[in-house]
Amino acid sequence: MRDPDRIDRLTTKLFRLWRTAPDQRLFQLIQNALEDVYHVRKKDYFYTEDDDVEFAIDEALRKLGQP
Repeated sequence: MRDPDRIDRLTTKLFRLWRTAPDQRLFQLIQNALEDVYHVRKKDYFYTEDDDVEFAIDEALRKLGQP
């Protein structure tokens, strides 16, 4: 079973990141973060694990100087 605590943790980070780029659409924001970290452009992100998304968001926040 997946950790239910990941939901609050990930959405809090997503909220912080999205506030830095309010003109981006939600999926645009997530896709940009993933592609910036993993350097891969995929057509389908359906099977992307939450841990990978969280890591990409963490890296995007780190690059913006936000812990």
